[in-house]
Amino acid sequence: MALERWLDCKYEKILLLNPKINQTLLLLNRWGIEAHIDSNGIKLNYDKEEETFQKLLDFYHITCFENDGVEAINSSTPVILPCDLYYMPYAKEYYRKKHGIHYIVIEKKCLNGDWIVFDDNPQWHDTLSSEILLQAYTEVQLLANESLKGERYVCLDNDSIKTKEEEWLFICDNVTSPCLSDFLMEILDRDDSIVSKVKDISKLFLQCKKLYALPIFCNRIRVYLNIIKNIEQLELTAFEYAEQWTILTGLSFHYLQREYQINWTRIENRIFAIRELEKQIAELMIP
Repeated sequence: MALERWLDCKYEKILLLNPKINQTLLLLNRWGIEAHIDSNGIKLNYDKEEETFQKLLDFYHITCFENDGVEAINSSTPVILPCDLYYMPYAKEYYRKKHGIHYIVIEKKCLNGDWIVFDDNPQWHDTLSSEILLQAYTEVQLLANESLKGERYVCLDNDSIKTKEEEWLFICDNVTSPCLSDFLMEILDRDDSIVSKVKDISKLFLQCKKLYALPIFCNRIRVYLNIIKNIEQLELTAFEYAEQWTILTGLSFHYLQREYQINWTRIENRIFAIRELEKQIAELMIP
């Protein structure tokens, strides 16, 4: 399993501009999604991931400066810019066909007023006009339904290099175990129809892909440091945990589409299996 599959486009650009960051540490707590249900539906919480990322920047003495609107595009230093792929001419799969939130790197301004842009997926290292960039940036705000900023990363201590021991201590101080099964138990205890419960489970399909970051993380830590207690068992258990989530959301889709004869008991059994695996992971994660 390639590490790059579990780093989204923004994180890949952050690594590009900040090569001193150990890419394995960027995976830390990416599995820390929390989900709850209220009167307005499912609420996803990414606070653990965001808090860990900020601590990681502090650990490497890197400061993030946010820029908005025209200021984000007209920065004198490289900027990671959110954009809507619908307006990016080189993104053939999306251009004028469908919308998609994406991040690119704006490197510098040319004499003719265009900007040198780097993207690795789809591959692009050429120029785009300020008009195209500003439109793609403006429209992505509506697509995301929130304010997305351009980001500049400045390292305040380029000379310092973190040792393996320092990185390991950072992991021990900040690693958390997954806790998504609380959401499942919340669903089981709810006085609602089975169809309604299954619909809520199926909505976590995309988010559950992040859970594979945990076994990838374990594998790389084992190879890189080889000092964590029970790491091989943790890696296997974490992989099984992510697989069970994938099966559970898949069963939910089939149940709703009635493609196969799937009863609620099969789904319940997966939920209890996930709950048990989550408990095992929490025990194995004790350094």
